[in-house]
Amino acid sequence: MDREGLRRLAADELGLPTAPFWFAGTAAELAAIAEHAGFPLAVTPVADEADTGRSVLLRPEDVGPAWDRAVAAGHQRVMAETVVEIDDQVTLLTVRTASAAGPVVHFCEPIGHRVADDGTVSAWQPHRLAPAALDAAKSIGARIVNSLDGRGAYAVELLVRGDEVYFADVRPRPVDATLLTLRTHRLSVFDLHARAVLGLPVDTIMVSPGAAVVGRAGDAVLDVAADKATALAVLAQAHEVAESDVWLFGDGLGAAFATAQDVTIARDRAQRTAVSLRRLWQS
Repeated sequence: MDREGLRRLAADELGLPTAPFWFAGTAAELAAIAEHAGFPLAVTPVADEADTGRSVLLRPEDVGPAWDRAVAAGHQRVMAETVVEIDDQVTLLTVRTASAAGPVVHFCEPIGHRVADDGTVSAWQPHRLAPAALDAAKSIGARIVNSLDGRGAYAVELLVRGDEVYFADVRPRPVDATLLTLRTHRLSVFDLHARAVLGLPVDTIMVSPGAAVVGRAGDAVLDVAADKATALAVLAQAHEVAESDVWLFGDGLGAAFATAQDVTIARDRAQRTAVSLRRLWQS
């Protein structure tokens, strides 16, 4: 990912609304930006897929540690952004494919999400936006994916405050929040991405409101092969929640899903399923 290229494309070439941003190639440059922009200030590596080097600066003393954390992966350049007050963080899954008449853009229902301090992502769909905000979100999504001129399912990250919508990022691939579509859509994000790339018909029909809690176990994951009884007991408890499902991935990624007629109920079910699932990581 090239955050610098994407942000300059979005703000400078397309004129999309964004939070104020700057780029720094040294700790001294970052300190100068912080002195000019003030605090709080979000700092992110310009080339990082997992957001592992992200920090929020609250005082001048935070600059050095934030710089070290951001460049730990070997990329000696960072993006600094003013932390704007927002109501919601939203992912708009935007699918760009081809037709006989030319490129076509489809939108899924907005996905609301929050990221906890431990990196756990809580997501829900649909996330209701005011009509003006939804129109702005779709306009931003269409403009950014059309400018990239590819085919696939793009996770367009947006910041929302009232009717105002700011572009934050775009990923040309599935992200944690979009795993939710495994339960909420007839065609999941993986199906949509593959079909769009191959030029096959797509639809973005949502079949049920739903929610998910997605987290990574790190070094604490249970050795399922060595303790099958505990693993099966945990999974059985997790699936006792109505309309719930659990997915475990090979890289220590776990996802608790739930659906319901109402998104609030789905969110509660997903959280209860996740509580059980976390026992796999704590055993």
